[in-house]
Amino acid sequence: MKILTWNCNGALRKKLFALEQFDADILIIQECEDPTQSTEAYRNWAGDYIWKGKNKNKGIGIFPKKQRRVKNLNWTGEFFLSGLHSTSPSLKWRSEDLQLFVPFSINGKITILAVWTKGREDQAFMSVTIKNGLS
Repeated sequence: MKILTWNCNGALRKKLFALEQFDADILIIQECEDPTQSTEAYRNWAGDYIWKGKNKNKGIGIFPKKQRRVKNLNWTGEFFLSGLHSTSPSLKWRSEDLQLFVPFSINGKITILAVWTKGREDQAFMSVTIKNGLS
């Protein structure tokens, strides 16, 4: 399975040709526009997708290809990364504090946390990928 992530810097609908060469199964695209509020061609290309953002022009989108299915997962609670020797406050967080984090499953077998980190360096959050049951 090929998963591609890309910060497209906006206007994904005009850059779809750039993705074709990679032949990816799942596209995780940061800084893309919401397909529901864009062109019909972009909506058709998006298919059965997940999108999250506060601005219709810039969010994070998960676009499955090749008959893959994605399902948004509702993770709630308080989480932390243990075993790391760091005093960073980024090692502990509450799900309600996360704005551009999208936990999802692929075909109900693989779980991934898609992340768009942005902001000043001291606001950066480390991205984490979680995998369950590869097929």
